[in-house]
Amino acid sequence: MSFAASAPIFDLPPVLDLICEFIWTDDINSCRLVCKEWATLFDIYRWKHVYSDIPSLGLSGELCYNLQGPRSLEAIWKNSSRIRTLNITIAELAQLLELDQDTLPHLQELSLRSKYCCSSDDVAHVNEVFKFMTRPSSRLHAVSMSTAIKESHHRFNLGLLPGLAIHPALTELTLRAYKYSDPLVVLAILKNCPPTLHKLRVDCHCEGFDGPEKARKLAAIARESEEQYEWRRFESLRRLTVTCRLGGCESWVHHPILRNSPNLRCLRIGEYFDDDEVDFEGFRQTLAVIPTTCPKIEHLDVQQGGIEMGVSAEDLVRLVQSYPRGLRSFNFSMPESGGEQVFSAIIQTSATTLESVFLDHFYYSSTVSVETATRFVQECPLLEDFRMGCSCSQSPRCRHIELRQFVDSQNKRSDHFRWLYNF
Repeated sequence: MSFAASAPIFDLPPVLDLICEFIWTDDINSCRLVCKEWATLFDIYRWKHVYSDIPSLGLSGELCYNLQGPRSLEAIWKNSSRIRTLNITIAELAQLLELDQDTLPHLQELSLRSKYCCSSDDVAHVNEVFKFMTRPSSRLHAVSMSTAIKESHHRFNLGLLPGLAIHPALTELTLRAYKYSDPLVVLAILKNCPPTLHKLRVDCHCEGFDGPEKARKLAAIARESEEQYEWRRFESLRRLTVTCRLGGCESWVHHPILRNSPNLRCLRIGEYFDDDEVDFEGFRQTLAVIPTTCPKIEHLDVQQGGIEMGVSAEDLVRLVQSYPRGLRSFNFSMPESGGEQVFSAIIQTSATTLESVFLDHFYYSSTVSVETATRFVQECPLLEDFRMGCSCSQSPRCRHIELRQFVDSQNKRSDHFRWLYNF
């Protein structure tokens, strides 16, 4: 098959379509600045990925393009059929739906932003957005949304959630949270996730429940939720990320999800405590739940930070040894002592499978000898990514200086070795 030599390659639409599938809006805008011909060719493609940057919620205002996107809802509405990825506030999307209920027919990825603390009046906007997300013709496969609406269950239309449960295409869901998230609505959404869900992220939702009665309040909310919805099985779930800041999310969010995710392959659990009264027992219980409920995990990321380390070397060794077939990647925060035991457990179980490891050190974290690190590298033939780092690497009292020097020396031979400074 041949083409005339005089025919420009961009005259072949499939070629340009394929090119623009892999470049973002700022790159497309750069292409449009090359010449008038390119400005015309690339004009329709700048609408594939849109980040709304609208200073007011009105439809009036001069149309202005920048690297972030259009500053007019009317511009988004007129080009809605071209948009595939959209980052927009809940209120803006609700106004867009007022213009046209059938807008954004080809949208595939949606990221919903919210004000830090929404009033109960904004729940009406949330209801409209959920109607849009759960319509039968929806092509959405990835949704990221904020749940920062205080006591939204008083007006949130729970009758919309069965539509989410039968969503035909949704495979990725992210529930971002702030201090005023409503746990009851969060649980209702999680319990109505579609069976096609492949990737799930749930941020901390217990920040609005400070004080000694936090555990009791959250337990009461979980019981109230159980009366309305039962937990579904996440049979298709392969990737899960859960985080917590105050130690209150484990029993009512983390544990139920883990117990219903038998085919999980990748798990990232992050606990970043900044309260010296936090009880670490819930985090330890979570580590104990993981092996019994998720036996197929291959990629494990256990990150903990804060004023002190709540997980011991014995906890990590027990977790690693629960996967005798080996892990492909293992990222974790080094405990205060017993680093040598953790390394030995990884070598014992995952030497023939491990491809990536990241060891996170804090000023109180233990270190390992250069001999142990050398043995680790030698006995893991598939290892392609070996990263370490500490928050005290610029301090003259850094406890990990010998280990850092070892990694730096290995980095001169291979890019697979990296030490991260002040991460």
